[in-house]
Amino acid sequence: MVIDTRHHAAVTCLCALEDGHWASGDAAGVVIIRNRDGVSCGLQFPSSVHALRGLAAGLLAVGTRDGVVFIHERPSWAQLPSQLRAYDHPRLAPVLCVAGLPGGGVVSAGVGGSMMQLASLDATPSPLVGHTSRVRCLLVLEDGSLVSASRDTTVRRWRQGTGTGLCCEHTLRGHNAEVAALAELGADGVLASGAADAEVRLWVGPTCIRILRGHTSPVDAIVALAGGLLASGGRSDVVRLWV
Repeated sequence: MVIDTRHHAAVTCLCALEDGHWASGDAAGVVIIRNRDGVSCGLQFPSSVHALRGLAAGLLAVGTRDGVVFIHERPSWAQLPSQLRAYDHPRLAPVLCVAGLPGGGVVSAGVGGSMMQLASLDATPSPLVGHTSRVRCLLVLEDGSLVSASRDTTVRRWRQGTGTGLCCEHTLRGHNAEVAALAELGADGVLASGAADAEVRLWVGPTCIRILRGHTSPVDAIVALAGGLLASGGRSDVVRLWV
C-alpha cells in the first residue's frame, strides 16, 4: 500500500487520466495530477473541487463549488497544465458531476436545479432540460450516448441531435426513489441503475429487463466487473455481487 499525503484537506473526488495518470481534488480547491512514477503537479482553484473528469486529447475537466467548470490541458510534466476555458454555471452550484462526450463536449450537473449544461471549447454552452429534480449521476456509454440519473426517480438517455445539441431518446421509469448510480454492462447495451428504493434495475433501451432485490437501504454505488458480474453497495455494510 502506498500512502499519498500531499493533500491538506478532505479529498472529494478522484479520476483516471490517459496513460496511467490520475488526479485527485480536495475541499481546499486543490487538484493534484500524478503519473505512474509518482511525479505530480498541483492546481489551485477558487473554491472546493467536487468533480473531476478526464477528457479526450489529454484534457481535464474540473467542477467546483461555485458552479464553474474549468477545462485544462496537460502539455507535459515539465510544464503546469494551462487553462483553456472556464464555464460559469452559477445555477448548478456546486457542480457535482461532469462527463466528457466523444466529440469534445462537456456535460455538467449540480445541486442547483434539474438542468444540465452542455459546453464545448468552440460553442456557447446550452442547457439540457428534461429532469425535474437534481441530477445525481452522469455516464457516457460505449456508443457515445449520455445517460443521466436524477432525484426525480428517472434515468434519461441522450443522443446527438441537430447541430451540437443533445436530445432525450428514452426516459427510463420504474424506480420509486432518487437514482444515484449508473453502470454499463459489457458490450450488450445493458444499463444498470441503482436507487434509494434499494433496487438495482437492468435496462435495454427503455425497457427494464430485470430487478435485483436484496439491499435493505439505498443503493449509492454500482460497478460492472469482468465476466458479466455487477457489484452494488449503499448505506449499509453490505456489498452485493450479482451474476
